[in-house]
Amino acid sequence: MIFLSPRIFANSFYNNKDIIFLSFFIFSLYFAFRFIDKPSNKNIVLSSLFCALAIDIRLVAIIFPAILLLVFFVRELKNKKKIKYILNRLTTYFVFLVFFIIIFWPYLWSNPIINFYEAFLQMSNYPHETYNLFKGEYVSSKNLPITYIPIWIIFTTPIWYIVLFFIGIFYLFKNLLEKKNSDKDLVIFLILFSVIFIVIFLGSTFYNGWRQLYFLYPLIIYFSIYAVFNMLIFFENKFKFFLIFIFLFSFLNTSYWMVKNHPHQYVYFNFLAGENFNKKFEMDYWGLSYKENIEFLLDYQKVGKINLFNLSHNKLYYPLMGFSKKQKSRINVVQSKEDADYFMTNYYYMSPGKVNDFLTEKLTILNVIKVDSIPINTLFKK
Repeated sequence: MIFLSPRIFANSFYNNKDIIFLSFFIFSLYFAFRFIDKPSNKNIVLSSLFCALAIDIRLVAIIFPAILLLVFFVRELKNKKKIKYILNRLTTYFVFLVFFIIIFWPYLWSNPIINFYEAFLQMSNYPHETYNLFKGEYVSSKNLPITYIPIWIIFTTPIWYIVLFFIGIFYLFKNLLEKKNSDKDLVIFLILFSVIFIVIFLGSTFYNGWRQLYFLYPLIIYFSIYAVFNMLIFFENKFKFFLIFIFLFSFLNTSYWMVKNHPHQYVYFNFLAGENFNKKFEMDYWGLSYKENIEFLLDYQKVGKINLFNLSHNKLYYPLMGFSKKQKSRINVVQSKEDADYFMTNYYYMSPGKVNDFLTEKLTILNVIKVDSIPINTLFKK
């Protein structure tokens, strides 16, 4: 299900921050579960190591070992384990965790406590202000509405996964009342909703959708799969094949969309985003669609200099890095519209006061890249 998630799939090719953190978060989950099943010295070292690596990548992961150790403490007390044994396991885990955090984070070497505190303060309110197109309005990244993260998650995840997620949460509470839940389910639930609550409460800075919280996506999928297993058990043989058919149809539908729109899965929105989602939310904020239209332009004008003006706020320097030296030498990015022979835009504007109002009606459209009939990049000729 993670593989058949359009935005996660697309980001895995180029996002060297959020997807790496997502990956290490999964590793830390795996070894945390091993620690829960068997709190041996080996599992303590491995779990603390991968938790520390996740924390060193993104400090928000600090909440993971906090919840893990809290759940472990409560469970061991319920199991009437000796307090000496519990404190021994917790202390050993904490010592290894701190050691690994420091050893793999050079910034902490000079002054671990002060530097860690400063990094935490910066993480809680990252000093970067830009404007996000959200529900048709530009809002500051430092003053986002509380619905920003939930709406981005719901609108950019395949709808069937979202439905299964809420069903999974229902089964979680149902099984909790019936005392059927495992400690792993509780850890996943507490991490997911604690992180969302904390970032909203702290007013954390977000931009470019919700990519800074992509590491939570496996937790969402966890409850979607949790719902599938509980539904198959509940319905037994009566509707099992019908449910399996729905699951397969959903996966095939998502797969078809991903193949059809490859490599532009990064602008996936489900039907809840409504029509004209390009006027409500940011699309190609990485500027990835430029490559395809630049290739088209180089093929269209096979010789000579190409005077190109960029109408959006993305810098053409980055898309051009994917071309050969000879190809790049032909592209002359001009700073004045009057000097341009061609115009290109991916409709990404970072400030409400700087939306490009250049009229393109008198220009000839050479090529349009579309996703769900919505243009994400257009090449014009003067």
